[in-house]
Amino acid sequence: MPVGGASPEQADSIKLLVSPVHYISDSTALPAIFAYGEKDNIVKPGHYHALQALYDSLGKPYDLIVFPNSGHPLMGDKDCSERYDSTLADYCKKYFGY
Repeated sequence: MPVGGASPEQADSIKLLVSPVHYISDSTALPAIFAYGEKDNIVKPGHYHALQALYDSLGKPYDLIVFPNSGHPLMGDKDCSERYDSTLADYCKKYFGY
């Protein structure tokens, strides 16, 4: 189904333009935590593969947490939420000093 009157091809082009992959370079890639819900209807599952490949190619640090039972709000996986919170606390200590 077209998005906002756009054809499927136009919608795909628009989605690519708003993807963070197009705005990350060696000089702008900060340490990152990628969190994705496998049941997300807004950001399609697997989109993180492009970010993951980019960060791998740049040699930049990241953590990926996939929430298998969650949609966009990431509320269906308590264990993943706990892992995210722990990873965020580690990043705050490591990269921000607190």
